[in-house]
Amino acid sequence: MASFWATTAAFVGIEILLAAGLFLFGGRKGDIGLKQLFAGLTVFCAWMMWAIIYIAQLHPLIQPQLNID
Repeated sequence: MASFWATTAAFVGIEILLAAGLFLFGGRKGDIGLKQLFAGLTVFCAWMMWAIIYIAQLHPLIQPQLNID
């Protein structure tokens, strides 16, 4: 479970870097909030997809069955 939290921290770090980059180099000041919102939603959706796939692999709904021939 440690890798789950490490990867979650990596996604938080990516979001912080994106927010800082957009704040410093984002272009027009009127669009900064909207750009940060879109960047945040993008990182959150990517993290959510990763987390669902990770947890689904930890606890599969259908258990593998061994076929002995």
